[in-house]
Amino acid sequence: MFGIHNLTRVVVIGGVLTLSLGGAAYAADGGNLILGQTNTADSATTLFQGGQSATLQEPGTAFWAFGNTVGVLGQAGQDGTVPANQNIGVVGLGSDWGGYFFGIDRGIVAQSVEDGPAVSARGDTAIQATGTLNFNAAGKATVPAGSQSVAITPHVDLTVGHPKVFVTVQSAGGTFKRVGISGTQLTLFLTSAAEGNVKLAYFIIS
Repeated sequence: MFGIHNLTRVVVIGGVLTLSLGGAAYAADGGNLILGQTNTADSATTLFQGGQSATLQEPGTAFWAFGNTVGVLGQAGQDGTVPANQNIGVVGLGSDWGGYFFGIDRGIVAQSVEDGPAVSARGDTAIQATGTLNFNAAGKATVPAGSQSVAITPHVDLTVGHPKVFVTVQSAGGTFKRVGISGTQLTLFLTSAAEGNVKLAYFIIS
């Protein structure tokens, strides 16, 4: 449905039809997108550069944009540039903040399916966090009383790169000595047999 009151002119910019209005207007399903006004639709709005199909569209999607290089570019201020030679879904450039995300379950989720990092940060302060940090490369292990070591299989691949392990003793009963890595198994050694159950905490980095 589409309705216009006091339409003053129709302008074509870069092949896109825009409507300049002198009064109230609205656009709904099947209508033109009206700049400066509220537009509503019961189905998703899609914008494609080149011949593409909405194969990734999920139910409840309000807007989907496809670009050959950048899908969506948002800019506030005059600072920043778009990285060259990359296919990027969303680019945010801001003279203060490049992007802001808020979520009840997750504020932002990043995933990489190849060898590159899921998150790459650069700056005088690369990462700033308020609250505790949860790493699956960190954990706890207990050396039983009378034993000198404990073997564990962590949640990270120890066969990739050159893993480094930080270990701290969390209880009395023994003194930590060294780390042993064999395949996917990590072994934490004490200097001598534990006098009681000795709790160790470890953190693995690449």
